[in-house]
Amino acid sequence: MYIVDSQIHVPHIAVTPPMAGEPVAKATRPGSSPIIRRCAPLSHLCNLLNVSYVDKTELSVTGYYVRHGAGDLIYQVDDPFMGIYIVAAGSAKTTLKYGSAETITGLFLPGEILGFEGIDGGAHTNAGVAVSELLLLWVPYSALIGYCRIYNDLEDAILKAFAQQIFDATVLMEVLARASATVKTAFFVLNLATRMGTYHEPVTELRLTLMRKDIALYVGMAYETFCRHLNGLEEKKLIRCDGNTIHIDDVQGLKEACKPYSGYLANR
Repeated sequence: MYIVDSQIHVPHIAVTPPMAGEPVAKATRPGSSPIIRRCAPLSHLCNLLNVSYVDKTELSVTGYYVRHGAGDLIYQVDDPFMGIYIVAAGSAKTTLKYGSAETITGLFLPGEILGFEGIDGGAHTNAGVAVSELLLLWVPYSALIGYCRIYNDLEDAILKAFAQQIFDATVLMEVLARASATVKTAFFVLNLATRMGTYHEPVTELRLTLMRKDIALYVGMAYETFCRHLNGLEEKKLIRCDGNTIHIDDVQGLKEACKPYSGYLANR
């Protein structure tokens, strides 16, 4: 379901046909299925952001659910910013290209928001790409602003989500700039496990859907270096790798392995 999957599968979500006169968007990956949309009420947005919602009228459409297959382009650099994307199921990444080289600038799990970097200049500065089968809730920015003016709890949740993701990106930059390869590898595993957990308790089983070469790119290492240090964590009995699944056997040991940066994860 995610970049990491804690024994949860992508649900089959029934999608209603488009509204009369509404075009069916086509996926941008050649040969892929059409992206089908269906309307999403405000309660769905609140549920994804863990906001209590008491108005049961459901009269207004908040946005649309959009499905993507793995590898589909969600938006590209310089596309006009029209709204935010909240991951409902699956996983996504943002990328930048420098000549022929690609850099992964962000990884996004259910409940996390991508695309909001376009608010400032009115256009996206990264490309958004589906890592796995993906279900997004797209919310027009104008609608989001309007609802936030009415529902203070929703406004608070949106601002906290933006702040958390900016903080995460800042921490990652510090880890990439200062930490050793072993610490970077341990931090990557613990960071994703914590994001998937509840009440600051990380999950202990992660199924990777992002290829290891992409993970290495994300953490700023050569593929061989990342694999060597991942094996090093396994030799220390902190984790066990079984194909694309990582079992965390010693959470406290993993926290020790990525000190002093593990303390940042307590803020999640």
